Amino acid sequence: MGKIVAIKKLKHLYLVDLSGFDGEDEKIYISEDTIVHFFLNIDKEIEQSDLEDIRAYDQFARGKA
Repeated sequence: MGKIVAIKKLKHLYLVDLSGFDGEDEKIYISEDTIVHFFLNIDKEIEQSDLEDIRAYDQFARGKA
């Protein structure tokens, strides 16, 4: 299980800092549509399977755009 520790808006994407996945921090770049779809916010806890769903949805959302 991991936790969102920061969300930073860049030009067209958001940088999401995750902490706690296998003891390591992770950073992912996702679209605003993905943030809204999964109700992502700081301090939200997510499972590894949720992270895979987020990545899959984000690829779909970016392809659609």
